[in-house]
Amino acid sequence: MKRVLLYLLIFVCSTVASFYFTGQRAIKTASSPALEDFTIEFSYKKQVIGLVDLEQAFKAHPRYRELEELQVELTRQQQDWQAWLEEQNKQATLKHQSKLEQTLSRQLEKIQEQYRMRLEDRQKILQEQLTREEKARMEEIEKKLQSREKEIMAKLQETIQKQESAMKQELADYEISLQDKNKARVVNLKLKLANLPLSEEERKRVEEELAGIDGEQKQLVALKEASLSAQLKEFAASKQEENLKNLEAYQQTLVQNAGSELDTLRQKLEADFGSEVRAQEAKLEAQAKTQQEKIGKLRDEEAEAAFRKQIEDEAGRREKALANLQKQAQILEQEILADLQQLARDLGKEKRVGRLDVINPGQKREWSLWQLDLTSDLLEILKREK
Repeated sequence: MKRVLLYLLIFVCSTVASFYFTGQRAIKTASSPALEDFTIEFSYKKQVIGLVDLEQAFKAHPRYRELEELQVELTRQQQDWQAWLEEQNKQATLKHQSKLEQTLSRQLEKIQEQYRMRLEDRQKILQEQLTREEKARMEEIEKKLQSREKEIMAKLQETIQKQESAMKQELADYEISLQDKNKARVVNLKLKLANLPLSEEERKRVEEELAGIDGEQKQLVALKEASLSAQLKEFAASKQEENLKNLEAYQQTLVQNAGSELDTLRQKLEADFGSEVRAQEAKLEAQAKTQQEKIGKLRDEEAEAAFRKQIEDEAGRREKALANLQKQAQILEQEILADLQQLARDLGKEKRVGRLDVINPGQKREWSLWQLDLTSDLLEILKREK
């Protein structure tokens, strides 16, 4: 595309320069006719010289407006040509840029899609790793809890058995104490039954008393046993609750420790992932830049050739139109000059001057008694012809 722009710049410069000098020649010719040697001499000699201001006469001619209109059209076509060239150049640049942007966009989309897929895969791996670590921590916690629970239950069973043995011993001691307390009374009653001649009624009364003592002892022992059993149950429940609280506290500690370890691991994995993402983004940016540079160097030779041909064809058409206008202007200028020459010749004869001289634009006039300015007379004639 740069070659096209360079070609276009050279072509435009040469064309505009050609149009400029063509226009300048037309304007110069129209504003200051080439009548430097426009001198009319008559067959009969006179001493008086007639002077005509060519620039005033030329502009006062009835057909001078036509020449001005041709000059305006020449200028307009030159400006239109320059505007057209700028617009074509702009459109060609935009079209080329659009193609580049579309190609680059497709390339970038492909790169971004690859990056997105790699990122998703890496995120999936990260999540799977975290899930495995979390599962491993939970399994470890479960094993430690089961081990601690077995340990606690074993200690609890041992404690309860010790407490139960102590309470059995306490119950046995209590039963012995009751026996010791009623021993003398029981021995006395048994001796009475064995050695004394008792009536049936008295024997029955002694036996009932012995049975009452034994029943009372058994009742007291049963009450004591029930009391100790209740105490043992309460003791076991208390120990069970205490051990449960200890187990829950142990579980909470394990969970907190595992959570801290997982957080530390997650932060490390996320930091590694962030570093990898930044590296991938830098790689993506480098790839995008490389693609952009490659695409920026692409050339559409077919489009360039078509664009050059379009410019050349249009330039040829406009050159032909400008040449036609220039020719019309030259012909019109010659016709105006021929008409002015004839009018000046007739006026010179009428004024009977020996010679007619032309005052060219910018020429310094030197006054003489032998000079007669015929410009106003010529202007009046031209005014009547309008």
